[in-house]
Amino acid sequence: MFMLFLLYFYLHRNISLASYMKSDTVGTVLIGYWSLVNMNRLPQLWNHLNLDNLTAVFQDWGGILGLRVAARSPNRYKRLVLTNTVLPTCDKTYEGSNYIGPGFYNWKNFVRFGGLKGPGKIGKMMSRAARGPSCGPDGNLSKEDIEGYQAPFPNDEYLAGANIFPELVPTPPDDATGRPQPEGGEVNRAMWNVYENWTKPVLLAFSDGDPVLGGAGYIWEKKCPGCKGQPHVTLKGAGHFSQDGGGNQLTKAVINFIERNQSKL
Repeated sequence: MFMLFLLYFYLHRNISLASYMKSDTVGTVLIGYWSLVNMNRLPQLWNHLNLDNLTAVFQDWGGILGLRVAARSPNRYKRLVLTNTVLPTCDKTYEGSNYIGPGFYNWKNFVRFGGLKGPGKIGKMMSRAARGPSCGPDGNLSKEDIEGYQAPFPNDEYLAGANIFPELVPTPPDDATGRPQPEGGEVNRAMWNVYENWTKPVLLAFSDGDPVLGGAGYIWEKKCPGCKGQPHVTLKGAGHFSQDGGGNQLTKAVINFIERNQSKL
């Protein structure tokens, strides 16, 4: 479950990509994933739709996939918004020792050893990861929201995507789970060469309640010139799925970011 939003001409056109999380075979998930990453399916879609002047909001896998796309076709993008996402290189000397940190490795092992299996487990996971002030007075998803997140997974047979995706994130040789995943690290490192010279506006909107990726924004301020002078925000009280618990804060931040940078482009 990831978010990749493209805001086209601000409030004119909004395109959202669904995820590959619901699937009953690992093979189907892997074919879909590698076709997105290695066969340029996303750029082909953008070209087909003739998308331009984009403000992209990348969250979770939206960034792992979408940041590659943006680096390969930067002229299509006006602005980037990054929220609880990473572009991992497998190189700790480049990205820092805690870029992929304990929270992610805990999640990777949790899923690996059956943490999502069983009736209602996806909904329960989402009730923790998506909580925050935008969910209501108590900060929790409603019963209906939880049931909605659970609905695509009527039983464990449909968890192939959810179970395999944490294993696909590029991680360094000292991956704390003992299962390093080098595939994609070198490609991502090459993409960072683009972002080290990216001067178009970049907004960081990471959550203070996300133990998995909430602390990963620092690398952008350090390496990407497009972050300089922008109104970065911390989504207070929001969890990993910032579009849920931090939705109101994120929306306001994106609108302010777009309006602030209209005249610079």
